Amino acid sequence: MKLSLHGKGLLMCVLATVWISPDALIMVWVGNTESGGTVIFWKYLFASLVAWTASAICLGGPRQVAQHICETGRYFVLGVLIMASCNALLSLAFMSTSSANALLLFSLHTVWASLGGCLFLRDKLPLRTFAMVLVGVGSAVAVFAGGGHGDGESGEGSIGGDLMATGAGVGFASLMLLCRYLGKERPGVSTLPFAAGGCTLAMLIGLGLAVGDVALTRWWPGAMLLFVDGGLCIGLASPLPCCRAPTNHLL
Repeated sequence: MKLSLHGKGLLMCVLATVWISPDALIMVWVGNTESGGTVIFWKYLFASLVAWTASAICLGGPRQVAQHICETGRYFVLGVLIMASCNALLSLAFMSTSSANALLLFSLHTVWASLGGCLFLRDKLPLRTFAMVLVGVGSAVAVFAGGGHGDGESGEGSIGGDLMATGAGVGFASLMLLCRYLGKERPGVSTLPFAAGGCTLAMLIGLGLAVGDVALTRWWPGAMLLFVDGGLCIGLASPLPCCRAPTNHLL
């Protein structure tokens, strides 16, 4: 059975959400004993190894990956910066606010992508999408206006963590729009290296936040959990924002 564009968009979002669902739990668990910079470094070290390998396999080898990077030019730099910022912000958000707040605010990236597609790519929003945009904006307002913000410990939300989760969502939406724009301007060029490069830069951001001290306090099971989270969950799911499904069909 051939899926419609709306079906493909929904399937992509559902698969990505389910696949990375352990991320929040692992970040909270490991974050209890490790610093944010250390966690980000190891998580995205594993993620970058998997993402670069996946890119090479999908595109036909390292030479083809380099060719696609050269052809995207300055857009590759922009995509990597956006992806790395999102990666770092979302990881810090999971360790700074409640998992419920972080997941809710980040998941609104489909709302921001739909709005951005309408404003910048001249997408036409179906009525159902417009209704979900209103619901999404209302949800974000409710989180910030509802109070109950603390320091992020004991399941409390924190305003800083909520803002980081929101920023990560807006960044992912921007990346989706950038990939769609490139799909129209340069249809033969792959944007998969954006994800791999973003993971590598996020790893370096973690190294900077940790001031070079990235030794894990508890190597077991910390390293194993970060490999599962970064290598298997994030490394394999990171290319999904680089898919070029129309953003007005994501809701």
